[in-house]
Amino acid sequence: MKNKNQNQSIITLSRSEEGRIFEEAQIILESYTLLRDQDGALFVRFLFRQYAEKTLTALSVDAVGFDVWGKETEKLEGVQFLDLYANDRTEFGQTVPVALTNPETRVLSLTVRSCAYDDGSLLSPDDGGAPLPAKKELETVLPDADCLAQYRKETVASARYAPFELGGVRLCACGSYYRAALESCPVCGVSFEKAVSFLSEETLRELVAKQKDADEKKREKRRQLEEEARIRTEQAQKELDEAMRLKKEEDEKRKKKKRNRIVIISVSSAAVLALTLSSVFFFIPLIRYRIAASALENGDFDAAITGFSAIPTFGDAAEQKLEATYQKAAASAAAADYKAAKELYDSLGDYKDSKTQAKTCGVEADYQEAVGLLESKDYEKAAGIFDRISGEKKEAGENGKKAHYLFAEACFAKTDYLNAEKHYEKAGTYSDAADKKTEAAYQYAVQCFDKEEYENAYTRFSEIGTAYKDVATRLPDAAIRYGVQLIEKKEWEKAIGILEPVASHADGTARLNEAKYGYVQSHKKADDSKTQSYLYDLIKYSYKDSYAIFVQLYPELAPKQQTPQVRSGGGYTTGLYRITPKVGVNIRSAPSAGSAKIGSYNVNNVVTVLEVRGNWGRTDRGWICLDYAVKTSEQAPPVYTYSGYPTGYYVITERSGLNIRSAPGSGSPKVGVYLYNNVVYVYNVSGNWGQTDRGWICLDYASPR
Repeated sequence: MKNKNQNQSIITLSRSEEGRIFEEAQIILESYTLLRDQDGALFVRFLFRQYAEKTLTALSVDAVGFDVWGKETEKLEGVQFLDLYANDRTEFGQTVPVALTNPETRVLSLTVRSCAYDDGSLLSPDDGGAPLPAKKELETVLPDADCLAQYRKETVASARYAPFELGGVRLCACGSYYRAALESCPVCGVSFEKAVSFLSEETLRELVAKQKDADEKKREKRRQLEEEARIRTEQAQKELDEAMRLKKEEDEKRKKKKRNRIVIISVSSAAVLALTLSSVFFFIPLIRYRIAASALENGDFDAAITGFSAIPTFGDAAEQKLEATYQKAAASAAAADYKAAKELYDSLGDYKDSKTQAKTCGVEADYQEAVGLLESKDYEKAAGIFDRISGEKKEAGENGKKAHYLFAEACFAKTDYLNAEKHYEKAGTYSDAADKKTEAAYQYAVQCFDKEEYENAYTRFSEIGTAYKDVATRLPDAAIRYGVQLIEKKEWEKAIGILEPVASHADGTARLNEAKYGYVQSHKKADDSKTQSYLYDLIKYSYKDSYAIFVQLYPELAPKQQTPQVRSGGGYTTGLYRITPKVGVNIRSAPSAGSAKIGSYNVNNVVTVLEVRGNWGRTDRGWICLDYAVKTSEQAPPVYTYSGYPTGYYVITERSGLNIRSAPGSGSPKVGVYLYNNVVYVYNVSGNWGQTDRGWICLDYASPR
């Protein structure tokens, strides 16, 4: 498998839409595309879809290539698609370019060898598949436009294909494949039974006839209104004729009395007024209604809406306006102008199924906008929209992961590692997002370290884990530097908590002692158990005036300090010696500094010197320079029985470690553990139990030093 550089120029040679269904593996190969890069290398991208109930995590296939004449050109065995996490509606494979070896290859045949699932199960179907029936456009299946429109009305407006079922998979009218076990398409929600049943020409014809009958009833109603308008118009004409007659009589009787003339004029005026009012309130609205109705029938929705709006109280004009708006919304949706369709459906309120259609169009409009943003490389905004509608449209979920991944890549390129990490995480299983997330987190931690933001660096390195790159080295360094910052802020306890796990690294011990000493100085109280514990630790390293402080606070518990021996470089004798340097002392193969180092003793180790040569002493392990040890009267550790243990330093002798308990007794809660050969200070004894700075231990599993 070969990963191609995304910046290379890619030429598409061919695309095969002849799909195959692998029934045993429950996988569909929808298509594959042959491409060539600018270096002339040939490769192929497959588009798979799986429809098993389980989540597919990996797929292995074999491929055989053929040239345009049907001659075999090459074989590819064990082509793998890893880290898929593909559910029963997920497309995969399209981002994995598979290199081909023969430049004449133009056709490929696949066999599914192995499938791995998230529950740990494996399937080895050895499935060569069968041809997947071609998608049939509804226009080629249904007899005419009336039936097509009726089918979409009864199922889903986006219906494009004739549904079918084969080998446990179904094709929905909207074009989506899904498991046959599901009653309805998870994308558009149409049941398979409904989508198939409405393919019947007889059923559609019947529905079309009913629709035409309903339309005819509407037209009949309009004709009735027109007839009523005609009658009223004739009546108005008669009234006008009568008014004209009266006017003529008025002219002939001019010379009659003034009162009679006024009466005649009034009657004439009333008739004219009646005619005018008739025209205004009925005849003109009727004409407008007929014009608007004609516009609606011809699909001129804007003219219809305008016409019906002008006569809101005339007949059913108000309802017809709603219908014209509804049909305009449906036409906008069919033309994929979902934003306009949603606005129109929203304006209709509860009319028919406008609320449902508005929601559907809103999702489609958002999806269109997000796709446009993705294409224009505005990945962050695209990801936000895809996330918002991912529960409504399954393609949005996959595209959302892609958008997050691409935005993370852009952030990573700009060294905005924090945002890169966040969006790689949101990309989930897309491509290598999981690996990139860890790398972004690592780079962010390094970035924080370089900026002296040691708390963030320490936290992030801790989250990544010491197995990644050089975190095992960087983490202690960040911890120590973070501890120093806490010491500067006098946050002693927090500093101690950070420094204790890294005390063995670099100057970790020195910084830890500094933090403990700082705590002691600010909590110099005899009843503070932490002060007492930290003083014991500091005394072991002879840190500053820790012994004097301990004697001041706990005179009855103070351990005796060893009086250093004044060394003259000679005069040493055999016997017991205590190692004095904090860094310990080397054990060498011969009594000289130039001889080979074969081991070391730690500070306060008590050793038996069996032979002396000058200032060198031989122990049972080799030679040590006695200038770095002091003669002691301590005896070899005795074997203790149940009681009689003294306070002082003990070495843990139990190889599996020794439990630390909250009180003296094996039944008390466990609060920690000391490891084999740990040296601890026991400042209180109860029977065969000794109290250390961390709790109580059974002294039967330790030896005094």
